[in-house]
Amino acid sequence: MSRRPDIQVSLAFNMKDPKASTIRTNAKREALEEILEAWCHAQVGAGPDPNPANQAEVYNITIGLWLADDSFGTDADTGNKGLTAGIVMDVLANHLEDVTVTGLGE
Repeated sequence: MSRRPDIQVSLAFNMKDPKASTIRTNAKREALEEILEAWCHAQVGAGPDPNPANQAEVYNITIGLWLADDSFGTDADTGNKGLTAGIVMDVLANHLEDVTVTGLGE
């Protein structure tokens, strides 16, 4: 992301133990569900990503939200946008209550 977002959500997703995943953010925990849902909706229609997925035990995904125009930016080490979206959707649907959430500076 070239410009600094108003809200940042950095997810370290543990493939072997999703409950051990962590989120660092400057958003309130109560807002995470809404932010991640909006990000997922923004991915709809993006089309397939032919790039091969990277293999890792922990994937790091950073989502930035700019409030002025409700736009998102994403940095991920997954290698594939579909894998990135799948991980975020899995966290949202199954693990959001279990992951450890801390502030960005912690």
